[in-house]
Amino acid sequence: MLTTGVVWLVVGCFAFLFFLIIWGVPVAISMLVSAMVGMIILTGSFKPGVHILTYTLQILATTHSYIVIPLFVLMGALAGTTGVAADFFKAANKLVGRIRGGLGIAVCFASAAFGALTGSTVSSTIIMTKVALPELKKFNYQSSFSLGIIASASTLAAMIPPSIMLVVYAILTEQSVGKLLVGGIVPGIMQAAIYSLFIWARASLQPGLAPRGQRYSLGESLRSLKDIIPLVGTLLGVMFGILFGLWTPVEGGAIGAITIALYGLLRRRLKATEVRDAGVETASTCGIIFILIVGSICFSKFLAASGVTEMLISAVIAMNVSPFVFFLMLLGAFTVLGCFIEGIAMEALSLPILMPVILMFGWDPVWFGIIMTKLVQVATLTPPVGLNLYALKSAAPNENFTDIARGCLPFWTLEWGILLLLYFVPQIVLWLPSMTG
Repeated sequence: MLTTGVVWLVVGCFAFLFFLIIWGVPVAISMLVSAMVGMIILTGSFKPGVHILTYTLQILATTHSYIVIPLFVLMGALAGTTGVAADFFKAANKLVGRIRGGLGIAVCFASAAFGALTGSTVSSTIIMTKVALPELKKFNYQSSFSLGIIASASTLAAMIPPSIMLVVYAILTEQSVGKLLVGGIVPGIMQAAIYSLFIWARASLQPGLAPRGQRYSLGESLRSLKDIIPLVGTLLGVMFGILFGLWTPVEGGAIGAITIALYGLLRRRLKATEVRDAGVETASTCGIIFILIVGSICFSKFLAASGVTEMLISAVIAMNVSPFVFFLMLLGAFTVLGCFIEGIAMEALSLPILMPVILMFGWDPVWFGIIMTKLVQVATLTPPVGLNLYALKSAAPNENFTDIARGCLPFWTLEWGILLLLYFVPQIVLWLPSMTG
């Protein structure tokens, strides 16, 4: 039974945590400091807090499977320097650009493929803006429609493997990295298909939004594929290799990074300075991610030691809400939270509190990992602080922010529909992971 003092301690630690975040302290450091202060006050000693911190650092440093994060980040960093996004867009444009809304559909296909290499919605948004926006303008696509397509399609990077968000979720919840990555395949493909169908339907009903693109011969369309076949083959090989147990996610990440590097070298697009920059980007990104993981794990240990997790479960039971009502509550909470906090930070901040309740409801942790990633996708498109909106604005500073937000609104609505579909039909997520054994 929790004492009044412990309850006030936990409340104080949460208040201190949010004060630090509002003050501008990084979420990772805020969580770590709050957890350490809480453990010291709770136990009256420095030793338990220091022990939890050192033990967490030791686990991160010695667990082989965590190498998957720098490998996937490196793969994305190398992909961003080799012109892969432009290759995907050109090939998709020559295949489908002639149909109504075809250029927009090409953006979806290219974002899905490029996102599978980078795993970053921000990188995908910035690069696809530079690659696709000039072409969309050239063919007189309506401005807000074009901007909405680019910002929304770039969220596919968070879902389609290899997704850094799914890897971090797997680590924080002690789930299989392979199952989480495989679980994102079908929802990611489904999202790309729904977006493409919506673009085609809207362009057909309102032809002024999206005129037809240039018509290419079958030969030209097929020749455009030669530049991307090695990359598509690599992506499919990595995903299906993980699915059927041919290699681990770590080995798949190594294969992907090496293949992207070889592709850049053979196409003479990868120089020594770009390799160095990719290494620096990988190191800085992974540093941030691993500090977030350490802070989240330490904070969850503090909550467990305080007994507040049991109190939360009892409180949810006392609310007597159905799983679906609680699901809707999560949708609202994460949409608001995502307006102010970046996706991986949102995972790190919320999972220590949420996971015991999720397990109490009997929800599959792999399924919830995909749901949480979808929630982050919604958040990145939600004004006023949606991350993808600002990434696009930074890449195209002359565009009106209101046009960007207005263009994303229909896709934001589609995301809510996809979330409800995944809730009522969880096998969309769980079918492929169940095949991994």
